[in-house]
Amino acid sequence: MKKLSTLLTAITMLCFFATGASASDFNFYGSLRFQTFSEDYSQEATDYGVSDRDTKWGNLGTSRLGAKIKLSDKISGMFELGVGDENLTLRLFFGEYNFGAGKILIGQSGHPIGESFSNRVGLDDSGLLKYGVFYGGLVEMIKLTFGGF
Repeated sequence: MKKLSTLLTAITMLCFFATGASASDFNFYGSLRFQTFSEDYSQEATDYGVSDRDTKWGNLGTSRLGAKIKLSDKISGMFELGVGDENLTLRLFFGEYNFGAGKILIGQSGHPIGESFSNRVGLDDSGLLKYGVFYGGLVEMIKLTFGGF
């Protein structure tokens, strides 16, 4: 699977550089998301038998930095980095070719099946991911799109 990932990444980058970077349009974006939560644990819920109330401040793992790239009317792409507390992760990285009747996307993008149905943001901003929400995540793929399908 790692070889396939490397191959897809190389093909995507080759498509970007083959068309010439001078004609491209880069639209950068970013969001830095902070958390401020009040945690209140009862005496029974703590390991040390004392009630505890804390305020938690920090960077959420959903902070992002990325760019949408348009090389021509037919070729576009996107990359996005996830900015966590201690790490930087590659979230999105793909190229897309519009061949008229449809589009082909090669790279890492959002899973076509699944949607988060929760607005829960407490402590980790993960919605209901830990509790069985139907979500496939960000995966490597070759995706064909025809119309809305």
